[in-house]
Amino acid sequence: MDVVKDPDNTITETFTHLVEKHQKTLLHISYMYLKDRTLAEDALQETFIKAYKALPKFRGECSEKTWLTRILINTCRDMNKSSWFQHVNRALQPEDLPEKAAPEEDGTQSPLSEALWHLPRKYREILVLYYYQNLTMPEIGQVLHINASTVSRRIKTACGCLEQALRKEGIPWMKSV
Repeated sequence: MDVVKDPDNTITETFTHLVEKHQKTLLHISYMYLKDRTLAEDALQETFIKAYKALPKFRGECSEKTWLTRILINTCRDMNKSSWFQHVNRALQPEDLPEKAAPEEDGTQSPLSEALWHLPRKYREILVLYYYQNLTMPEIGQVLHINASTVSRRIKTACGCLEQALRKEGIPWMKSV
């Protein structure tokens, strides 16, 4: 946050810092939405263009990460709504998976990653933001424009869905303490 508020920084320096700091994280989120690396990169680029234009108006009421994630999710949702996007075959290739969902050494997808891909979007995005991106419940609420209590309920429901999916595969479920 100090970078954005520091009057000695130019907009270009501030923007460069934001890109370097958040690019990798935002690419993972984008990939989870779009399931295609090229499209995820396009969404990320569009997000940074929008952020650059809006940077002078950023008031700092939330963290930079929350602000950028909100822009990214809106961009991904817009891309999902386009008629072109709905008619494209987006079969996943193992080499295109983001690092945190990469296949095992033998080329197979982990059961947890596989189950996560099959969750409805509203549950998948909650788990990705909470467990993979380490956002707090209030930050997730800001990003998704929902109450923190709704975030908590969705996390609980999503974990329940994952538990059922993993048990069907015969994989024991361990609840976190």
